Amino acid sequence: MLNWIFSSALVLLVILLRAVLKNRLDPRLRYALWLLLFSAAPLDESLCRQLLALAG
Repeated sequence: MLNWIFSSALVLLVILLRAVLKNRLDPRLRYALWLLLFSAAPLDESLCRQLLALAG
């Protein structure tokens, strides 16, 4: 369950960054943001808990 929430938060973050920065983002950076999302999606739940604990 926590992995799903973490992945959803990353999707919202990427969408928000794209909306705020619009055309100021280099296309390579836009793809890198999605790569970050797809690389973080398969993280197991314990790693997600550790990242959330570090964040606050």
